[in-house]
Amino acid sequence: MSRFDNRNKINIEKNEGKKVFFQKTEKDKKLIYTRKTYHLSEEIVKALALMSAFEGREKSEIVRESLKEYIPKKYFNFDSK
Repeated sequence: MSRFDNRNKINIEKNEGKKVFFQKTEKDKKLIYTRKTYHLSEEIVKALALMSAFEGREKSEIVRESLKEYIPKKYFNFDSK
């Protein structure tokens, strides 16, 4: 059993060497996550690990929610044309 089974996510394919994750929905399968690498301070890494352990949540989930709250909404679905 993979660590994504309990969240109803499955690794469907690899896209240019990067894993892409999908979530099963009632309508269809929808692309929701792409693996990326970012550099964090050791202090943030430790705090994230503690929060993950105490709350029983995936680190990626915590990071996604934190960034979604921090980044102003005007940057989501930004058309760069």
